[in-house]
Amino acid sequence: MSNKFLTLVENSIARYSNGGLLVGDVVKFVKNYKSKDSYKSLSDDVKDFIDNFIKTDKNLRVVDIKTMFPSSAPGDNTNRGNAFSVELAIELAPGSYDLQNKVTVPSNILTTANTYSNLPDIPDSLRKKEKINHKPVAPEEAEESPYNPYLQTLMSQDGNNLRRSETKLLNKNVAIPAMPATGDKVPEVKGFNSAYKPLPTEIK
Repeated sequence: MSNKFLTLVENSIARYSNGGLLVGDVVKFVKNYKSKDSYKSLSDDVKDFIDNFIKTDKNLRVVDIKTMFPSSAPGDNTNRGNAFSVELAIELAPGSYDLQNKVTVPSNILTTANTYSNLPDIPDSLRKKEKINHKPVAPEEAEESPYNPYLQTLMSQDGNNLRRSETKLLNKNVAIPAMPATGDKVPEVKGFNSAYKPLPTEIK
């Protein structure tokens, strides 16, 4: 339990030592992001790209976090500084990102989206528009072809021919023909107790 608790604590510390974001987070832009000085300092081309970037209804995922003051020891949190840039990509499908159209933005114009149990909402563009419930249809058995995958489970090899297997449950007992072995009166297999004497249950 202590190891799991330490893992949770370390993850929380890592999140708030990287500007409050982690790779894989679903984020959204704050409402007044255009009034931020960090946004105003961007070039016009980047601003236009961001404005078109957020028009999609798909989820925006963090694919990389870059410190604005890189050092020779990036693994040491004391050298990372307190300003970060975040690389974003559009999630085309669960686990598939549009890495060809990434954009790097300042971290202070982003906030984490409210998702439950790390499962973001499904965008409307990925939802099925037609509300049709298809009823299951039984497979066709008219064509007695040995190459039919469904019929292959119903056929048995009988020499060079195929015959229909007995796969139906008739809900009744079937008498299996059997005859005892030589010297036995019943066709039952001799068990352990019939071949060996039972162990004593009491110690004399």
